[in-house]
Amino acid sequence: MPTLSWNETPNLDPNSPRSVLFHLGRIAIRSSLPGPAVRRFLESNRPSGRIVLFSIGKAAEPMAAAAYELLESQISAGLILTKYGHSSGNQFPKLEIIEAGHPVLDANSITGGKRILELCTALQPEDTALVLLSGGGSALLEVPAAGFSLEDLIVWNRRLLESGADIREINTIRILLSEIKGGGLLSKILPAKSVTLILSDVLGDDLSKVASGPMIPSEIDRNSILRIFEHYHLPTDSKIESLLERKFRQSKETSSSAESGSSFPKPDPSSRDSSFSSEESKSLSKRNSVHCIGNIRLALEAVQNECKNRNIPVLFLTSSLACEAKEAGFFLGSIAKEAALTAKSPLLILCGGETTVTHDGKGKGGRNQELALAFAKQIAGESGITFLSLATDGSDGPTDAAGAIVDGTTWNEIAKTNDPNSALQNHNSYEALRSADALVFTGPTGTNVNDIQFLWITPSEKR
Repeated sequence: MPTLSWNETPNLDPNSPRSVLFHLGRIAIRSSLPGPAVRRFLESNRPSGRIVLFSIGKAAEPMAAAAYELLESQISAGLILTKYGHSSGNQFPKLEIIEAGHPVLDANSITGGKRILELCTALQPEDTALVLLSGGGSALLEVPAAGFSLEDLIVWNRRLLESGADIREINTIRILLSEIKGGGLLSKILPAKSVTLILSDVLGDDLSKVASGPMIPSEIDRNSILRIFEHYHLPTDSKIESLLERKFRQSKETSSSAESGSSFPKPDPSSRDSSFSSEESKSLSKRNSVHCIGNIRLALEAVQNECKNRNIPVLFLTSSLACEAKEAGFFLGSIAKEAALTAKSPLLILCGGETTVTHDGKGKGGRNQELALAFAKQIAGESGITFLSLATDGSDGPTDAAGAIVDGTTWNEIAKTNDPNSALQNHNSYEALRSADALVFTGPTGTNVNDIQFLWITPSEKR
């Protein structure tokens, strides 16, 4: 069982592709750990007055721990809301801790959402709500829209995850069905001050989409939403249509108020925090601000710097890989075979992003596992090619694996006990890769900045 111990530093074997790729995986994860990023920001931008702390997402505990260490004397109350198994057992006397469902929300998601809204009622105008957001918050934090139940949201969440819609489209519908997403939390915090720090797992760093934007007012575009329902054959009914009309009217009223300065301030995309020159920042106003403190680009930059220090050539493809996981695997496999034909020295091909798996929910696996399985098929029998696809949070889909590492022998190894083509067709990548000892496990990492793909080419004279 390959285990990537991201918080340890084993000896690096430069002649072992697996050793090199695991080392670079550690670099990517460590560079995106949210605790140090939260600490750096707050040391330079300490909020004033009484603070209520809300930390939401798969990285909620390490983000909260960093803030708590610096600001304990100012914090009066708060809540850590994270995924099951992502709480270490550490206690923070002024903070409640709730674990909830992910990627499918559950009753605790709503318990956490309602508890946060309760804590907002005690905020005074000069208090500060410190909101720490990371990936996974869309499922972990919820208060259903009026007329909708937990069961309704679970059904819709499953439909969305199985539809093939990308994460932006999924979060657009999640915002529609929620009273706390799309600026709903900000509306309960106002007129108090707020500072929101975000570890972005959204391609392009549209911060209104991280955790479905509870602190950024979302414009409800009726036509765009209807196109999502139509394109993915998602059923609508009178409840959905009524909710869409209500949210659309509210969105227009909010936009008009914001433009006149009487309600929600709008994000300013051109604003950038001068303390974090390489990190995107959006400012709502002097009293309510939103800042991105980490993302996939920073993680990939750290890997590139490590390769530079070790004289490893790097071909950087993209930080925005977004397509069907299977198609990405075939495409990257084709690139690998071409690169292997002419490689004169070791080469790392690097990319990251968030792919999609469209399926009926029957198979077991995650997008990184399906991507790796398709890659293994494309390079079956080839030598000198090794590939690692990894979820930086340590949890690839609804499985305990973070991803997979494969090479030219993996496909045939699977075929000894399983039908790999059937596994790929039925999205059962977990079982297929497990049979070849190709799954990679990290455990919860405490961060979440999309997925990374490392493709290692060994020159022919060294194979």
